Amino acid sequence: MLKWMGLIFIGVGLLITVGTGAWYWHDRQRSADAADWPQAQGTVLSSRVESRSSESSSSGGRSRRSYTYLPAVEYAYSVGGREYRSARVYLGAEQSYGDSSWAEAFVAARPRGGPVAVRYNPDDPADAALIVDGPPWWMLLFPLMGLLFIGIGVAIPRLFAWPEGSRLGRPGGARRRL
Repeated sequence: MLKWMGLIFIGVGLLITVGTGAWYWHDRQRSADAADWPQAQGTVLSSRVESRSSESSSSGGRSRRSYTYLPAVEYAYSVGGREYRSARVYLGAEQSYGDSSWAEAFVAARPRGGPVAVRYNPDDPADAALIVDGPPWWMLLFPLMGLLFIGIGVAIPRLFAWPEGSRLGRPGGARRRL
């Protein structure tokens, strides 16, 4: 039983580590490539702060609603005489914040009708974003969490295994007959 529990932890840890590690590496590489993309001058079509709510319940049965905020900017830009529209702010994963002040400052700097710098993929100009920075450092915590699961999976059978010859390790505490 302990062996299977350890294997389950190792399997889950591998999935978390490989999955989130590959995602982080992909976003990091894509951001590094995008740093060399050309820039086009765009025009802000709309600019606002969006809020998203989520509800969680505590052990006392009380529910708690929390909010996150993100900048929502729609813009138009032109490449090679062709007009494009996008609402992608971040090239990688969408980033939201628990405090609205950062999103409000971002939106205030990009008012409707104002200019905006747009980075676009020269091979596919519809692939564009305002911010092409890599993923934040704390996203590495997810692959590290997977490594922790692997470590727990390796440790479980060793920490909780009964000593050889122990009565406690046998069903019903039966002794071995000679």
